[in-house]
Amino acid sequence: MRARLATRLEAVPTLDPRERNAMFALFEQYYSSVTRERFLADLSEKQLVIRIFAGERLAGFSTIQLIPTDFDGRRLLTVFSGDTVIDRAWWGTKALQRAFFFFLMRTKLARPLTPVFWFLISKGHKTYLLMRNNFTSWPNRHGETPARVQALLDHVARLKFREHYDAASGIVRFSQCLGAVRPDFVDIPLDEAMDPEVRFFLERNPAHAAGDELCCLAEIRMSELLRAGAKYLVAKPLARLLGKTKPSRPEPVSTGSAAS
Repeated sequence: MRARLATRLEAVPTLDPRERNAMFALFEQYYSSVTRERFLADLSEKQLVIRIFAGERLAGFSTIQLIPTDFDGRRLLTVFSGDTVIDRAWWGTKALQRAFFFFLMRTKLARPLTPVFWFLISKGHKTYLLMRNNFTSWPNRHGETPARVQALLDHVARLKFREHYDAASGIVRFSQCLGAVRPDFVDIPLDEAMDPEVRFFLERNPAHAAGDELCCLAEIRMSELLRAGAKYLVAKPLARLLGKTKPSRPEPVSTGSAAS
C-alpha cells in the first residue's frame, strides 16, 4: 500500500537550498532540456508552491504565480500554473488536484468582486483535460473562442511570455527547447488518443512532445469550483471505496515547463 500523501502550500522565498535542489532533482527525472540554473531562476519568479510529501519524501510539486493585470478597464487576477511534476510512485493520485482546487477556492473567496482566471500552458493532454474537465475553458473543441476571451488570453500570454507567444496558434514556443517530457513518458495510449478532447489538444498542439505549450484560460467561478470540489473530495473517494475506479495509467502531471 502506498503511503498517504500530505500537501503543503508554501511561500517560495521560505524554501531553503536543500528543498529547491530536491525539487529540481525530481523535475529532472521526467523532463529533458532543463538546467538547474534555469529551474531555480524560474522558481524565484513564483510566489507559491504546493509540495506533496509521502512521509518525509518529496512526491511532487506545483509552482504558482499570481499575476494581477488590468484588462478592458477592470483589474483582474490571473493564477498561473508553473512547473509541476509527480513522482512515478504516486501517479494517478489526486492530492495535488485537491490542494490546487482548495487554493483556487480560497483565492476566489478572498476576492469576491475581482475576476479571477486560471492561466495554464500545456504540453501534455492530461494537463489540458485537468482544466477542460473541471471548468469552462478555452480553447475547446466546441467552437471558436469568444473574441473577448481570446483577447484576454492573448493579453495574459503576451504579458507572461512576450515574443515567445504566437497568437495565431495559441502556442508558446522557444527557439531552443527549455523543457520537454522525456521520451519514456510521452506516448499516449490509443484509447486516450481517440477521446475527442484529446484529439483536439493534439490537433492544436502537434509539437507538444518537443516542448510546445498550448495556452489555456478559464474564469474561476464558485459554482464550478464547488462541483470540482465535490468530485475530488466526495465522488472519487467514494468510488475508490466501492471499488469502482479504473486502474490509472502511469504518467507525470505536466502543467508547465522549465521556461514557465
